[in-house]
Amino acid sequence: MADIKDVKVVKNPSEELKAECRNWPVWESPAREFDWFYTETEMALIIEGEVEIFSQDGKESVKLEAGDYAEFPEGLECRWNITKELKKHYEFK
Repeated sequence: MADIKDVKVVKNPSEELKAECRNWPVWESPAREFDWFYTETEMALIIEGEVEIFSQDGKESVKLEAGDYAEFPEGLECRWNITKELKKHYEFK
């Protein structure tokens, strides 16, 4: 099973990567918390907002903000805490 440590975060993605991400669908959410289980790998580029994603036990986390790119591995169980209204491009593989 994947762990929060397996989340790949790129704080300053290349222009090429950002251009590719802009072709993906957009997902938006108000500030809220929810549990999530990844049945497949998700790639995401944060357009607006902030989120902290916690391990299932709540002991470790990853923070993302506008401009960050992340890959969430298949099998990851986590809790999303969106602290500022979030908008992201996303793609599953």
